[in-house]
Formats: sequence, structure tokens, C-alpha cells
Amino acid sequence: MLTLEQAQMSEPSRRNAKATQRATWLRHCLHKVGGSASWTWPMCSKTADSRAETEPLLQHLCDAPLELPDGAEISLSSIQTDSGEIIVYRWVPPQARGWIVLLHGYLLHSLCQASCIAFLLQQGYAVIAPDWPGHGLSEGNRASIDSFQDYADVLDSVMQMHACHFPSPPHLIAHSTGASAWLEYQRTRCADPFARIVLVAPLLRNQLWHLSCLGIRLASPWLSSVPRCFRKSSSDPDFLNRMHADPLAPWSLPLQWSRAQMQWVAQFADAPINERSLWVLQGDRDNVVDWRFGLRRITAQFPQAHIQLWPGQKHDLLNEARPARDEIFRQLLKILADPEPAVPTR
Repeated sequence: MLTLEQAQMSEPSRRNAKATQRATWLRHCLHKVGGSASWTWPMCSKTADSRAETEPLLQHLCDAPLELPDGAEISLSSIQTDSGEIIVYRWVPPQARGWIVLLHGYLLHSLCQASCIAFLLQQGYAVIAPDWPGHGLSEGNRASIDSFQDYADVLDSVMQMHACHFPSPPHLIAHSTGASAWLEYQRTRCADPFARIVLVAPLLRNQLWHLSCLGIRLASPWLSSVPRCFRKSSSDPDFLNRMHADPLAPWSLPLQWSRAQMQWVAQFADAPINERSLWVLQGDRDNVVDWRFGLRRITAQFPQAHIQLWPGQKHDLLNEARPARDEIFRQLLKILADPEPAVPTR
């Protein structure tokens, strides 16, 4: 039943409010069991957490298209940061060969990368994935951020919280704004805890950047947000339909997030050259980010970067249609497993 306040909202604002209420309710369920809950795959296993308070959380996990190896452990936990309460997922196969920190992009959340998570666990990798502030189950104004430094701070908190779980340096796979978070993390910190770093469709500037900046400056005195336009960021219709139906999906875009991005792009332009080796996977039909600009900036700052273009593929590379997705996952595996994986010359 709608409240009077909700009835007076626009449709995008009403959907945003419902997403925020759902995230708050699920965090409350987690609080009831002490701030963490765990299960064993398959979820019907007798060792799974069967407390009544965790049933909504269990259903939340089961709604994602996850196919995990039997015996995999799944847990949800929360950490307090300056950006509010952050929810962190952890998936651990029976015998983990390594650890991966997986960072999702803007307007998504960790379970949106279910196909990638399932693949990594099937290959023996454990995965840790936080929901960014204002995304998924995490606290914060829906899809907003005060500064991109907040993303780096959250990543730092996640790494500190899970440092005891890493028997060896973990790898990083970061998509879109997740890649921006790592770029800001390495720009402002001396620590470099990752063995392999893979940036997938990294965000620096979005498409039509200058026009967007002009629009934001003109609209800011009168508007605080604009309705979201769901782009065809993948060739997989099932993924696009799931994103459109996702009860946690943001339906309006705060202008504050765009202002924070504009500020960060200017700061990143002054970042020093870094000899750190990393890999970038990028679709050449990406209609979300200005990928040509992004690749120029990344290769200028990271001379040791390996760039791999994927012809015909879009922004959500980790959720592309098969068989392209299978090829992308195989390339991820080569990067993670090989001492110096062969990649095409950029």
C-alpha cells in the first residue's frame, strides 16, 4: 500500500523509494542475526542457515541466477564506513585456489554479476564483492555519492576487513565504476594489495561527455535528479530484462553523482605515471562510456597496461550473450592463472 508521500512522487522516484525500503528491510534482517549470515550451496543443504530471520536474505540470493559448486559457502556481512553501512558478499568454493575482489558498476549491484561469480567459483576462486554506497543492499542515497574518494574508502575498508582471509595477494576484477573506484584507490594510496588487476569497460568519461556536463550545469539549479534511461548495454536480452525488473534497481539518476564524476575526472588527469601492470577488457560497441578517451588516459598513466578490444561487444562485457561471454571468461581465467598471459598488442 502506497503512502501519501509515495503517491505524490514521480514513477522513477517512487521506484527508487521502494528499492531503498527493500534494501533497508534486508539490512534489518541481517541485523537481527548479528550482522552476518551464511549458507552452504545448495541452499537446501542441512548446513544452510535456516533461521526464520534469514529467509528474506536467502530468497534474495536465490533470485540471482547462480549455479555454484556443491559445498560452496555463501555469506553476507556488513561493515560501517563514512559512507554508511556497506554490505559485502563472500562466496568460497570447497578448496579455494585464490581470492578475487569483484567490483560492480554504476546502477548495478554485486548479484548483477552472478554469471561471472558462478564461473569463478567453478574454477576454484573465492569471490568477495561489496555493494557500493546507494547500490544493492548498502546504505546511502540511491545511486548517489558525495565524492569518488568515497568509493576508494569503501574499497579500503573491504580490504582491511578481509585481509585475514587472503593466504596470498588477491586479484581484482572491476567493471565500469568499479574500475573508477580502483583508479582512485591507487591514486590516493601507497598500498597495492592485488596480484592481477583486470579493468572491464572502465569508466572515466561517459558518452557525450561535454554535452552531459553542459546539461548538468544548466539543470542543477532546478533539478536534483533525472529519470534513468535503461540502455541496451548488453546483447543478452535475459540480462537486460533482469536489470529492468530488479527490485533494487535505481530508476532516477542524482545529479550529485555526475558532479562527483566531473570533479574526479579533473583530478585523475593529474595522476602520475604508474608502472603497475594491468589488463583492460573493452567492447568496441560500448554505448555507455567514452571508451576511446578512457583507453588513451589509462595507457598514458599505465604504460604497462595490456588492452584487449572485443569487437561487437557492449558495456556489460561480463553479462554479454553467449558465446562471447564464454570467451571473455576464458580470457579472464588466462589472465588470473598465467604468469604473463598473452594478450593482443594494443
